[in-house]
Amino acid sequence: MGSTRPSLPLEIVEHIFDDVNWSDRRDLKSLALVCRTFLLLSRKYLFRDVTISLEPDRSSAIEGVDHEHSKSSQLLRFLAADLHVASIIRRLRIQKAWTNVNASQSSWETSAKKLADIAPRLLCAQDLSIHSSFLSDWTLLDDSLRKVLIQLCQLPTIQNLELQYMGLLRKELFEFVRVPKLTLVGVYPKPEVAPSSSGNASSESDDWDGTSVLRDLSITLRSSETADEVYSVVRAATNTLQSLKWLSSPYHDAQDTCLHTINLGPLSSLLHLAICTPLSDGPSFEGLVNLFGRHNGGSTLEVIEIFCDYQHLPDENLYSTWRWETLDATLTCPTYAALQSVRITAKKTTFAKHLPYRSHDVRSRESLALFRRRLPQAHSRGLIVGFEDNTRAAEE
Repeated sequence: MGSTRPSLPLEIVEHIFDDVNWSDRRDLKSLALVCRTFLLLSRKYLFRDVTISLEPDRSSAIEGVDHEHSKSSQLLRFLAADLHVASIIRRLRIQKAWTNVNASQSSWETSAKKLADIAPRLLCAQDLSIHSSFLSDWTLLDDSLRKVLIQLCQLPTIQNLELQYMGLLRKELFEFVRVPKLTLVGVYPKPEVAPSSSGNASSESDDWDGTSVLRDLSITLRSSETADEVYSVVRAATNTLQSLKWLSSPYHDAQDTCLHTINLGPLSSLLHLAICTPLSDGPSFEGLVNLFGRHNGGSTLEVIEIFCDYQHLPDENLYSTWRWETLDATLTCPTYAALQSVRITAKKTTFAKHLPYRSHDVRSRESLALFRRRLPQAHSRGLIVGFEDNTRAAEE
């Protein structure tokens, strides 16, 4: 690295760095070699978004690659050793590195220790995402590593937290309502290791002090069996929640989202609700009707999004018997006077390539036409819209 300093005042150089679109990280890496000033300014952008891939300890004699010299371990050791770089990080993603090591039978001591060293230096981290796996939750393999991960989730600077396929205790779920924006994808109840010392199955809600700043919550269910446990987050954020997304897994077709779990009545600040519901049978549609029909007071909802989960609509003779008139009357009654739009689209589903499936756009147009035809009052008021209609309105 050269020793020449820029001739321009530092404030002007900083403005130049701020105004440049650093889409190519190679340019930043080249600038970092010019001088120490450029090094520090380049790091500000190089390490703004960081992905840490954790891996268990491994022996070079067995695996052929020394753990200390793998790329993921080098980044982890660098962040733990440098006092400045970790404080630059704004968005941090943690995942498990791909490795042929048997993770369940290996030690995670090195990763846990280095991550613990980094944690107190993350002074500006605002976005944190931890990605585990649907098939194997690596966050449960080591107690010390899991403890550090939970501590990261509780950093006071975190504004946006995303957790995927992690096993969580109920009291841990309650702690996450201290974050303004929370995304839970496929999380599930973590089994208790042992009963409480008192021998009583006391509610873990007693450990939660009731403080919530959670405004934006998105939940993608792992399965219908986890719905009630995960909904405890909604109950804990009753007074602060403004946006709720209650979705099903993109890897499952026509998954029951247990809409009966949702109670709109206590959600006094809710402005936006997105739900996914199968359009395959009467009971599923009945859950949609009952969801909005249970609300007796004045609703604050302004936008409702309905993701229709199906590949083929049932026969018209069947779906014509569903309670469309009740849903139409409910959405246009004084209870939902604040409602501005009901957006209809199809759920995007991920299938194996060899399986046949219908286009998302085709199904979205089909479901939108169905709702407009079956909800004439809501449609005449301009409430029933597609996502493309909403996009055009926003642009205009």
